[in-house]
Amino acid sequence: MSEKKTKTTVKKAAPKKEKSVKETKVKEVLKGEVDKPVKKGRGKKENQEEKEKTVLLPQKEQKYLRMITKFVSVIAKIIKICAMIIVPIILIVMILIPIMFKDVEFSGNIIRFNDARFVLNNGNITLNIGDKNYLVADGIKNMDKVIDFFNDNSIGKITTNVLLSLAFTVAIIIINIYIFQYIEKLFSNLYRHKTPYEDENCDYIRKIGRLMIINIIVKTIFGLILSLVFKNDIVFNTFGYTIMEIICVYACYFIFLYGTNMQKKIDTQIYDKEI
Repeated sequence: MSEKKTKTTVKKAAPKKEKSVKETKVKEVLKGEVDKPVKKGRGKKENQEEKEKTVLLPQKEQKYLRMITKFVSVIAKIIKICAMIIVPIILIVMILIPIMFKDVEFSGNIIRFNDARFVLNNGNITLNIGDKNYLVADGIKNMDKVIDFFNDNSIGKITTNVLLSLAFTVAIIIINIYIFQYIEKLFSNLYRHKTPYEDENCDYIRKIGRLMIINIIVKTIFGLILSLVFKNDIVFNTFGYTIMEIICVYACYFIFLYGTNMQKKIDTQIYDKEI
């Protein structure tokens, strides 16, 4: 009888021992979790070292960079909006010009329009209405060529020249609207994102360079048409770009492309989260 009781006791005690071992392991695991350092409780020195590993630009320079990128983004947006307002105004003028030029007379350096007179003299255009004079334009170059053009051509030819000039001007303005739109988006990304080296920013810079090239091509075609059809070089002055500016834009594109490829291999950012 005693042997049977002993065996039974051993069998019953085994589950308790196994249970106690499991409880001990759970406690050890929980203890280990508690002993782990919490990120929020780290000291200033450890936090600073962690920032230096991820943020390579000092906080002072970060603030300056944010100010500059925000400023450029806002200015580009303002220029884009102004250009978008100018386009419909020019289109309205183009519609009115054939009506306005119907009663225009050219005599020497004087352009007569009903009761008004435009006087072209010494690079200035003055509007005379009755006894009052108004300065319309100042510092115009090649005024003699302008006067000869008005006197040597018919009203129809002058009207066509002006309309064509305004049409090309609208084309140039539309191209620049897209350029400033991409500039706005580019610098907005530079302001908001942790790193400037992104595929999207590279795409914006490349598009800006292409549009600048298109701008030069349109202006060249415009000048050739006027010189061949109208035998003159009187053109409306439109905003253009130089070859050096385009080269600089494409240089920036390749720099950003290189930086983007490097960014994909490393884990750094330009802005601190606290700023």
